[in-house]
Amino acid sequence: MSHPLLDCPARFRLATLNLFNYLAPPRAYYAAENIYSATQWQQKQQWLSRYLGQLDADIVGFQEVFSPQVLQAQVAQCGYAHFAAVDQPKVEQGFIHFSPPVALASRFPIVRVEAVRPAASALAQLEWPDFAFSRQPLRAEIAIPGFGRIRIYVVHLKSQRTELAAEGSLAQQIWLQPKLGAWLSMRQRTAEAALLLADMLAQPERLPTVLMGDLNDVPTSATLTQFQAPKRLPLRPPGSSVSELEIQQAIDAHAMQCAFTLALERSEQKPTHYWGPVATTLDHILLSAEFDPTFGQSMAQVDWCEVFDRHLVRNDTEADRQCSDHAAVLAQISGRF
Repeated sequence: MSHPLLDCPARFRLATLNLFNYLAPPRAYYAAENIYSATQWQQKQQWLSRYLGQLDADIVGFQEVFSPQVLQAQVAQCGYAHFAAVDQPKVEQGFIHFSPPVALASRFPIVRVEAVRPAASALAQLEWPDFAFSRQPLRAEIAIPGFGRIRIYVVHLKSQRTELAAEGSLAQQIWLQPKLGAWLSMRQRTAEAALLLADMLAQPERLPTVLMGDLNDVPTSATLTQFQAPKRLPLRPPGSSVSELEIQQAIDAHAMQCAFTLALERSEQKPTHYWGPVATTLDHILLSAEFDPTFGQSMAQVDWCEVFDRHLVRNDTEADRQCSDHAAVLAQISGRF
């Protein structure tokens, strides 16, 4: 699909992609039998290189990166000279891997990268002193020629499935236990979102900010609303001299919006993952107010945003044999100077 391009001083593309068990053999993911053969691994790498060529993104956030060093070497061959990862997978029995990290690849220089650490003050408010992210988020700053620095968070929030011990009656196992598991995973996921927001607000320098990744939740969920403007203004503290206008201005300045919402060229926000017949939008690109043309201090606009799902909805049994089970989300950004 072609898109009209606007005459702007800087233009770049952002993408997020869950790679689905990117792990070089002879190591296994989650269970001893889950090891790619040499042929399967070659097919997976070939698929990814083709897919990255189709996306033609300048900055890509990845999830389920069991082999960060191998991915770094592969994407370097695809034109991504800059790469960052801040974690390694957990390993049992020497070769079975769990908890895959996230990673970031960029055509532009990555000038700073850090692991996101939960703020102690926020943990105290949550009354969750032993909290840990289910997967370590990554925070980076990237210098974009003709635009300047942006701050990017790459995340993979807690999945919607939580395994619980099988106990009690059959009805409890098939009815109650899944609901308890879903509640526990939602509790973890929304806490992760709130702590990411706390990290954003704690940064000493304000920069245009992107949060992208597999958020494992839908646009209307409690997870994503952590970053969005509330539908009603919060109550002012007793005795506060802050006006409603000042509160609204603060909300406008710090709320994040979905790239699809901000896109000037409107398109459907299609599902990014399929589980049997169930289609869900789990992967997102959220942007700070600097990417909103209606914001007084706007620096950029979203030209368009797409879900690249051909391999999911029109699968080629040969070319897509080792594809991802997620679709990438791709957004084109133009500077507004």
